[in-house]
Amino acid sequence: MSGKIKELQLPTSRVKTIMKSSPDVDSVPQDSLAVVTRATELFIQNLAKEALKNGNGSKVDYSDIAKVVQSKPNMFFLREIIPKKITVREYKELMKKEGITDVISSSESSGDEDEEGGEEEEEEEEEDDDEDDNEGAEEEEDIDDEENEEEEDEDDDEEEEEEAQR
Repeated sequence: MSGKIKELQLPTSRVKTIMKSSPDVDSVPQDSLAVVTRATELFIQNLAKEALKNGNGSKVDYSDIAKVVQSKPNMFFLREIIPKKITVREYKELMKKEGITDVISSSESSGDEDEEGGEEEEEEEEEDDDEDDNEGAEEEEDIDDEENEEEEDEDDDEEEEEEAQR
Protein backbone atom coordinates (compact mmCIF):
# COMPACT_ATOMS: atom_id res chain seq x y z
CA MET A 1 0.00 0.00 0.00
CA SER A 2 1.39 3.39 -0.90
CA GLY A 3 2.15 6.07 1.66
CA LYS A 4 -0.55 8.32 0.26
CA ILE A 5 -4.11 7.65 1.31
CA LYS A 6 -6.71 8.88 -1.11
CA GLU A 7 -9.15 11.18 0.64
CA LEU A 8 -12.73 10.01 0.56
CA GLN A 9 -15.45 12.25 -0.70
CA LEU A 10 -18.88 10.95 0.06
CA PRO A 11 -21.73 12.61 -1.81
CA THR A 12 -23.34 15.05 0.59
CA SER A 13 -26.71 14.52 -1.07
CA ARG A 14 -26.69 10.85 -0.01
CA VAL A 15 -25.61 11.71 3.53
CA LYS A 16 -28.38 14.31 3.68
CA THR A 17 -30.93 11.75 2.44
CA ILE A 18 -29.84 9.30 5.13
CA MET A 19 -30.01 11.98 7.80
CA LYS A 20 -33.49 13.08 6.69
CA SER A 21 -34.70 9.48 6.79
CA SER A 22 -34.72 9.75 10.58
CA PRO A 23 -38.14 10.79 11.89
CA ASP A 24 -36.43 13.06 14.44
CA VAL A 25 -34.80 15.23 11.77
CA ASP A 26 -36.83 18.00 10.15
CA SER A 27 -34.09 19.88 8.33
CA VAL A 28 -30.37 19.47 7.78
CA PRO A 29 -28.31 22.67 7.87
CA GLN A 30 -25.31 22.81 5.51
CA ASP A 31 -22.71 23.18 8.28
CA SER A 32 -23.93 20.10 10.16
CA LEU A 33 -24.15 18.18 6.87
CA ALA A 34 -20.48 18.95 6.17
CA VAL A 35 -19.44 17.82 9.67
CA VAL A 36 -21.45 14.58 9.54
CA THR A 37 -20.16 13.81 6.04
CA ARG A 38 -16.55 14.28 7.14
CA ALA A 39 -17.12 12.22 10.31
CA THR A 40 -18.61 9.45 8.18
CA GLU A 41 -15.61 9.53 5.85
CA LEU A 42 -13.22 9.26 8.80
CA PHE A 43 -15.27 6.42 10.30
CA ILE A 44 -15.16 4.46 7.03
CA GLN A 45 -11.44 5.13 6.69
CA ASN A 46 -10.78 3.91 10.25
CA LEU A 47 -12.90 0.79 9.74
CA ALA A 48 -11.10 -0.02 6.49
CA LYS A 49 -7.65 0.47 8.08
CA GLU A 50 -8.55 -1.82 10.99
CA ALA A 51 -9.94 -4.45 8.63
CA LEU A 52 -6.82 -4.29 6.45
CA LYS A 53 -4.56 -4.56 9.49
CA ASN A 54 -6.43 -7.61 10.81
CA GLY A 55 -6.95 -9.24 7.43
CA ASN A 56 -4.70 -11.28 5.20
CA GLY A 57 -3.08 -9.66 2.20
CA SER A 58 -3.72 -6.32 0.61
CA LYS A 59 -7.47 -6.67 0.09
CA VAL A 60 -10.30 -6.02 2.50
CA ASP A 61 -12.98 -8.71 2.45
CA TYR A 62 -16.36 -8.83 4.13
CA SER A 63 -14.99 -11.26 6.70
CA ASP A 64 -12.23 -8.80 7.64
CA ILE A 65 -14.77 -6.05 8.30
CA ALA A 66 -17.05 -8.45 10.18
CA LYS A 67 -14.14 -9.49 12.44
CA VAL A 68 -13.40 -5.87 13.31
CA VAL A 69 -17.08 -5.16 14.00
CA GLN A 70 -17.42 -8.24 16.22
CA SER A 71 -14.20 -7.62 18.16
CA LYS A 72 -14.31 -3.87 18.84
CA PRO A 73 -16.65 -2.61 21.57
CA ASN A 74 -17.09 0.75 19.83
CA MET A 75 -18.51 -1.08 16.79
CA PHE A 76 -21.27 -2.78 18.78
CA PHE A 77 -24.00 -0.89 16.92
CA LEU A 78 -22.94 -2.56 13.64
CA ARG A 79 -23.05 -6.16 14.86
CA GLU A 80 -26.53 -6.84 13.49
CA ILE A 81 -25.85 -5.02 10.24
CA ILE A 82 -22.50 -6.71 9.56
CA PRO A 83 -22.76 -10.15 11.17
CA LYS A 84 -20.06 -12.78 11.02
CA LYS A 85 -20.79 -15.16 8.16
CA ILE A 86 -21.50 -18.72 9.19
CA THR A 87 -22.15 -21.94 7.32
CA VAL A 88 -25.60 -23.44 7.01
CA ARG A 89 -24.52 -26.26 9.32
CA GLU A 90 -23.46 -23.75 12.01
CA TYR A 91 -26.74 -21.87 11.57
CA LYS A 92 -28.76 -25.04 12.06
CA GLU A 93 -26.78 -25.91 15.20
CA LEU A 94 -27.41 -22.43 16.61
CA MET A 95 -31.12 -22.74 15.95
CA LYS A 96 -31.25 -26.14 17.66
CA LYS A 97 -29.47 -24.73 20.73
CA GLU A 98 -31.95 -21.86 20.90
CA GLY A 99 -34.88 -24.25 20.53
CA ILE A 100 -36.02 -22.80 17.23
CA THR A 101 -37.36 -25.27 14.71
CA ASP A 102 -35.28 -25.84 11.62
CA VAL A 103 -36.03 -22.88 9.35
CA ILE A 104 -33.96 -24.14 6.45
CA SER A 105 -35.25 -27.42 5.13
CA SER A 106 -32.94 -29.95 3.58
CA SER A 107 -34.54 -29.31 0.18
CA GLU A 108 -33.51 -25.64 0.34
CA SER A 109 -29.87 -26.37 1.14
CA SER A 110 -27.94 -29.28 -0.24
CA GLY A 111 -25.34 -31.19 1.72
CA ASP A 112 -22.73 -30.06 -0.81
CA GLU A 113 -23.04 -26.46 0.37
CA ASP A 114 -22.20 -27.41 3.94
CA GLU A 115 -19.11 -29.35 2.94
CA GLU A 116 -17.88 -26.76 0.47
CA GLY A 117 -18.35 -23.94 2.95
CA GLY A 118 -21.53 -22.40 1.57
CA GLU A 119 -22.26 -19.56 3.93
CA GLU A 120 -25.54 -18.35 5.35
CA GLU A 121 -26.05 -15.23 7.45
CA GLU A 122 -27.63 -15.69 10.83
CA GLU A 123 -30.28 -13.01 10.47
CA GLU A 124 -33.81 -14.33 10.18
CA GLU A 125 -35.09 -11.06 8.72
CA GLU A 126 -33.57 -11.89 5.35
CA GLU A 127 -35.43 -15.19 5.28
CA ASP A 128 -38.68 -13.38 6.05
CA ASP A 129 -37.95 -10.91 3.24
CA ASP A 130 -37.31 -13.78 0.85
CA GLU A 131 -40.60 -15.41 1.83
CA ASP A 132 -42.43 -12.12 1.27
CA ASP A 133 -40.77 -11.75 -2.14
CA ASN A 134 -41.80 -15.30 -3.07
CA GLU A 135 -45.39 -14.62 -2.03
CA GLY A 136 -45.46 -11.56 -4.28
CA ALA A 137 -44.08 -13.59 -7.17
CA GLU A 138 -46.72 -16.28 -6.62
CA GLU A 139 -49.47 -13.63 -6.61
CA GLU A 140 -48.13 -12.22 -9.88
CA GLU A 141 -48.13 -15.70 -11.40
CA ASP A 142 -51.73 -16.22 -10.28
CA ILE A 143 -52.77 -12.94 -11.88
CA ASP A 144 -50.94 -13.85 -15.10
CA ASP A 145 -52.60 -17.29 -15.11
CA GLU A 146 -56.04 -15.72 -14.67
CA GLU A 147 -55.39 -13.29 -17.54
CA ASN A 148 -54.20 -16.14 -19.78
CA GLU A 149 -57.28 -18.21 -18.93
CA GLU A 150 -59.55 -15.27 -19.77
CA GLU A 151 -57.79 -14.79 -23.11
CA GLU A 152 -58.09 -18.51 -23.88
CA ASP A 153 -61.80 -18.44 -23.01
CA GLU A 154 -62.30 -15.49 -25.36
CA ASP A 155 -60.44 -17.34 -28.14
CA ASP A 156 -62.59 -20.44 -27.57
CA ASP A 157 -65.77 -18.34 -27.71
CA GLU A 158 -64.69 -16.77 -31.00
CA GLU A 159 -63.93 -20.19 -32.51
CA GLU A 160 -67.34 -21.51 -31.42
CA GLU A 161 -69.09 -18.51 -33.00
CA GLU A 162 -67.22 -19.05 -36.29
CA GLU A 163 -68.22 -22.73 -36.33
CA ALA A 164 -71.85 -21.85 -35.59
CA GLN A 165 -71.93 -19.40 -38.51
CA ARG A 166 -70.72 -22.12 -40.94
